[in-house]
Amino acid sequence: VFIPLGSLIAKSAGDVAGLEGVILAAADGVLSPDFLEAAGDAAEGMFLSDPDLNFGNDIYDTFLADYEAAYGSGPISAFHAHAYDATNMMLNGIEAVAQTDADGNTLIGRQALIDELQTTSGMAGITGTITCDEFGDCADPKIAVNQVQSGAFESIWTFTPAGSETIGEVQAAAVGDCSEDLTGETINFYQQAGLEGPIAAILGETFSFATND
Repeated sequence: VFIPLGSLIAKSAGDVAGLEGVILAAADGVLSPDFLEAAGDAAEGMFLSDPDLNFGNDIYDTFLADYEAAYGSGPISAFHAHAYDATNMMLNGIEAVAQTDADGNTLIGRQALIDELQTTSGMAGITGTITCDEFGDCADPKIAVNQVQSGAFESIWTFTPAGSETIGEVQAAAVGDCSEDLTGETINFYQQAGLEGPIAAILGETFSFATND
């Protein structure tokens, strides 16, 4: 769900019978000032899972200053830092494998570039130190949960492979009562495709899953 539909759902949920007390949650597709503007007060109290943007390093500070100088405002995309690091990975790879033929044309071998990218190790980026493993995963993952508080995204919880940390205070939701004890109840998750893999293996013992065709 992205900004247009997300803001519509946020503004409409309270008018749907049975959803009056539902606390809304979303993902990075709506992590944008445009969503807050479009949803207005209806977004207050919502939770969002997204990349942790509290990078706090010199590379990011320089990036923000240059970006704001060039465009007059800060980045609006949740994945701006990830795009910056991915672009630098790609440019480094091109520089390493590009060749010039006799006619002066620049040649970049597709497989050569793929192989070069997969050797990335210890690259200092905005998002962290980037090293690709044997599965092609290169990110230094940092995840956050934000809550909309007083019309702004506030980080309340973060996760890295080293562990998780509560970094903010959860604001009492303006809608509904979350005090109901659901112990022993069955919760159905509806999605566009069947849940598979390790998440299904972990959660399948506790939750039941239904596919929405």
